[in-house]
Amino acid sequence: MSQIQQTQESHAKPGAVEVDVRYLPAAHPFHQTYPPETTLETVRTAAMSYFGVQDRTERDTYRYYLGFEGQRVTDTSQTLGGLLGEHRQGVHFELIEEITPGQAG
Repeated sequence: MSQIQQTQESHAKPGAVEVDVRYLPAAHPFHQTYPPETTLETVRTAAMSYFGVQDRTERDTYRYYLGFEGQRVTDTSQTLGGLLGEHRQGVHFELIEEITPGQAG
């Protein structure tokens, strides 16, 4: 891949949404550009992969969710465009870990 191709691909396409996801233990945020029709579940899954975490049940249950403007995102089938509207080109989420204690055995 040439230098010019790399430069062109690094710029956001028209209508694209710049997404940042912060995860408290990590030093750097997840950053990616998505088309507005991308679901929030796609963003959540990609961010979890970037940070090396996954929903899991061990002794306790660990579940990760997106936070947006101080609220928990509950409908991850919603698209970025649906959440943000057509004029907003960037968004900041938090990836939040929820731990539900398991039953004492």
